[in-house]
Amino acid sequence: MSLSKTVQPLAQIKPVGKTLLTLGLSSDFSLSSDGSQKEMVKSLLVRNTHSLTDIMQISVCLISKVKYTVDLLDKMDQRTIKLDQYCLKIDRKLAKISLAIEQALAASSSRQVVKQ
Repeated sequence: MSLSKTVQPLAQIKPVGKTLLTLGLSSDFSLSSDGSQKEMVKSLLVRNTHSLTDIMQISVCLISKVKYTVDLLDKMDQRTIKLDQYCLKIDRKLAKISLAIEQALAASSSRQVVKQ
């Protein structure tokens, strides 16, 4: 009796497991550098299992995928910050050059007024 009560809830988890499997295979990049996690998810999909252990393994894969994505976004964000800082430096240099040109033009035009 208790065995069937245990099996029944696991059978109800099956659609969720399939959804997790589909999510786990939906992206182009591998979940790990050697692709072992992605292969494990594929093998679970082929076996069509729905045990709680399998779903937990898939969840771990998805969590690592999210962590990888967050790390990737963080690296891109850091590059963006560095690029913004570089652009600010260029803007400051351009402002100095622009000011120097304006001063030179002003000095040149005042000399022309004096000459006339």
